[in-house]
Amino acid sequence: EGPCLDAALHERWVHVPRLREDARWQTSSVRIAEELGIGSMFSCRLTLDAAPHNTLGGMNLYSSVENGFTDEDRMLALLLASWGALVVDASQQQAHLRAAIESRQVIGEAIGIVKAHNRHLTSEEAFGMLSKASQRMNVKLRDLAARIAEGEQAPAESARHADAASFPSTALGRPDAE
Repeated sequence: EGPCLDAALHERWVHVPRLREDARWQTSSVRIAEELGIGSMFSCRLTLDAAPHNTLGGMNLYSSVENGFTDEDRMLALLLASWGALVVDASQQQAHLRAAIESRQVIGEAIGIVKAHNRHLTSEEAFGMLSKASQRMNVKLRDLAARIAEGEQAPAESARHADAASFPSTALGRPDAE
């Protein structure tokens, strides 16, 4: 309960000019006012659009005095929240890209290992074998590729198509087996 959650989930922003007197969040308002000495607060949703389901987070501004935010302050807070949403979104995109690059790299390593064990395979065929093994073992492709790249041995139950003890051949099965 509280202004930040309401701003993030229901409203674009919530202004509480007199926190101690606000009846909307009686428990949290009184606690924030008394324990922290906050007189007023302004909460904004961090989002790139107006839809609450695309919320990236919330931002709170606090004032030690009641009625501590002018109209200009609130407009600046909304502008700051918009910039904050851009920063949070860019950070999330960067993290996703970094993870994708790392996954691509480890999958590439696993393809190279599979090709080294089965020299007649193309990269596409080795990738196909990894994909099939991933599905058969019910393991994400990047996780299987990481295990291969780290040189792990296959668990005994996944070795049903195996003709050797090393992880790539036991996980992937024989090249001529489906």
